[in-house]
Amino acid sequence: MGTVLTTAAMLASMAPGSDEAGQRTRYVIVATLDPGSSTIEGSVHIEWTNPGPSAVDGVALDLYLNAFANPGTVYRMEGSDAGVDYEGSGGIALGSVLVNGVAVTPVVDTTHAMLDLPSLVQPHETAIIAVQFESRLPPLVERTGCVKDFCFAGQWYPKVMRLGDDGTWPFLPYHHNSEYDAGPATHEVTIRVPEGWTLAANGSAVRVDGPAGLDSWWFENDVKDVAFAAGRQMRSLEGESFDGEVKLVVAYPAGKKGLARATMKAVRESLVVMDRLYGPYPYETLVTVIVPRAGRGAGGMEYPGLVTTYGTDPGWSPVRVRALVLFHELVHQVFFAKLDSDEAREPWLDEGLTSYGGLRLQAEVEGTGEPLVVGMGGVRLSGFDLQRLALIHESRWPGARLRAWDYATIGEYHAGVYARPAIVLETVRRVWGEKKLEHALRGLATAHAGKRIRSDDVLGRFREVYGARFVEAFFVPALDDGEPFDLSVRIEDGAAVVTKRGLAQIPFVVWYRTAEGIEREVPVDGVGAVTRIEAGQGGQMTQVLVDPENRVLMDANRLDNAATTGAGASFARPVALAALFTSIVQILWSVLMP
Repeated sequence: MGTVLTTAAMLASMAPGSDEAGQRTRYVIVATLDPGSSTIEGSVHIEWTNPGPSAVDGVALDLYLNAFANPGTVYRMEGSDAGVDYEGSGGIALGSVLVNGVAVTPVVDTTHAMLDLPSLVQPHETAIIAVQFESRLPPLVERTGCVKDFCFAGQWYPKVMRLGDDGTWPFLPYHHNSEYDAGPATHEVTIRVPEGWTLAANGSAVRVDGPAGLDSWWFENDVKDVAFAAGRQMRSLEGESFDGEVKLVVAYPAGKKGLARATMKAVRESLVVMDRLYGPYPYETLVTVIVPRAGRGAGGMEYPGLVTTYGTDPGWSPVRVRALVLFHELVHQVFFAKLDSDEAREPWLDEGLTSYGGLRLQAEVEGTGEPLVVGMGGVRLSGFDLQRLALIHESRWPGARLRAWDYATIGEYHAGVYARPAIVLETVRRVWGEKKLEHALRGLATAHAGKRIRSDDVLGRFREVYGARFVEAFFVPALDDGEPFDLSVRIEDGAAVVTKRGLAQIPFVVWYRTAEGIEREVPVDGVGAVTRIEAGQGGQMTQVLVDPENRVLMDANRLDNAATTGAGASFARPVALAALFTSIVQILWSVLMP
């Protein structure tokens, strides 16, 4: 692993004059967690510098925890429609608010509040905001809240909304499918927890002196958001990356030290692979929280410098799914943490790229070639099979590049945002080669480190590496076309007739055998909708197989990729068997995962 990308190096790489260049918001937070009442009482001192092109007369605060306030919020209504059961409520109540020393009355509208400024704040000028607040965490659900002896706090403090490029505040309700958005910021945080409780946060937390009966933890970081876990029975294992540049912490439930050691090993080895694939890890600390069984609602989440994951799979299960979560969250340290993106308006930029990267990371760290979920006898199913199943389940394919709230269901959201980019990129790897794709993604990650990226940045990078025709003829329709992509074949008058459904143009191979026993492979450019292949010299095909090495993973139906005549062997049975086992995996996934 190379030299760690320090905060100073990241700042130096950022565009001059942007919000990221020397104008970072500064937070000083002092807060006390009361698990008995599931509340966090605190104060936040904010120094916000106007990064926009014009003066502003007000500052907007995000109050994301208010998404849990009542059944009528956009977040909870959409979550309930997706089958989430909310048993309580949460929110952020603002107390006194001072702006540049003048008391102001915030105007709260669900997940945001507007603060009128005593005077205009010009571009590059700084406003000082002091806020007293009380956050009420819900019963642990969707990665935030408290259960007995364990709390996870996400979106728990007021933070300045990210100003739009046009200098206006982009008021947007917190949608269930989307994630939060925040600008780059420095934080100095003191958290007080009950005596005997351990705290893990996305910073190197250390104990400091505090009030009697409480343990105080202090940390600082340079990230877009702060989250922490605290527990009575939580333990901590510390280590470092192989090159000694990154401090590693694994927080785990009591009695799970063996699991913590295995997790530490996986994280350490992952950083080596991630350094090669995407460049240096951007923070000085990486914290992994293994949530207790009762706190599984906090598992599977990412913050800059902190990830949460679950424990081990049950011993009786032939399916390994929890490793998928760990590796997925680790790659989020690149796509969302190192490369900032708008997770509401372009969620595929973090979840889609991470879905592919996490599966490839798992395969490389575990040395299995494929990110295996099931290996029973001759049937081996990978995480890519699961993602493919999620996509082909949809009668029309949801586009990958939609806004989070444009997806009608959570199933569509997963298929479009997670699954589709993953199988498209895996198809690119299998068809055009692994090294070329690694070159494209590493170039993207290094060129945009510490910056906000958009879809055009990704398309531009792939255009540089693969050419304009690849992007326009394959990559864009592969991500966006609503028609499922499918290759099928039939034998007609002794020749193979291959039909392509969908707009994406992708090269593939057709294998055939003639009645005389001649076998050949024929490359097809994939441009036309119908391709006829003659055996030549009057030969008659008896067996045909499209894409025999399964390189075109995005092919929606493998059952129609084979055709036979006479006594030719059937290819449909093994393909159907794989589909059956994939369905079994989906059922087991729903049983094992919270």
